[in-house]
Amino acid sequence: MGQPGKIAFPVILVLGAITGYITYTFFTAAIPDESIDSPYYQPLVPGSSGNVPGDTGGAAPQQQGGGGGGAAQQEGGAAPQQQGGGGGETTTDGGGGSGTTAPAAPSGGGAGGGGGGGAVTLNILEGSSIQGSPDYDPDELTASAGAEVTVVNQDTVLHTVTSGTGTSDPQSAQTFDSGFIGPGQSAALSLAQVPAGQYDYYCQVHPYMTGKLVVQ
Repeated sequence: MGQPGKIAFPVILVLGAITGYITYTFFTAAIPDESIDSPYYQPLVPGSSGNVPGDTGGAAPQQQGGGGGGAAQQEGGAAPQQQGGGGGETTTDGGGGSGTTAPAAPSGGGAGGGGGGGAVTLNILEGSSIQGSPDYDPDELTASAGAEVTVVNQDTVLHTVTSGTGTSDPQSAQTFDSGFIGPGQSAALSLAQVPAGQYDYYCQVHPYMTGKLVVQ
């Protein structure tokens, strides 16, 4: 019984060595090669921003916000610099030539207002039919001669914009009158025939609603 045991032990050792060697060989062969075999592969250059041929890195772009005018310059591989402002000038130097582009500074916007047909708005506020409540907005309206006033009734009852100080005024509605304006509706009040000056107006339905119109 002792002889077979002496023979089996070295046999097991030999078989284990053979198995370990085969396993090591196969695992070593399965490890991928670190080299990259591709015609598009480019090695990274230290300090560059990526796999871009010829890119050796550079300073980060600098931007400065400024006042009146600004310029942007780019020369060779130098980092671009930008300065913002009202008017701008862009200069590019590099390669075999140079170019300069200087767009014209934007002109100022058109002025608002003005006479001769300018449009203004007069609001009749909600709840203005209640005596003592705010009624016309603005309370003193300024318009240019020949302008057209858009009267918007934001209240829930009828209203008017009538020149004069009340129904007992003999000059009532002689200069201008919007007519009756329904709830949520609007009407155009032309000042084409109204000369410059100051005019009181009121509501024929609610005479305690008063305002002033200044025609310039």
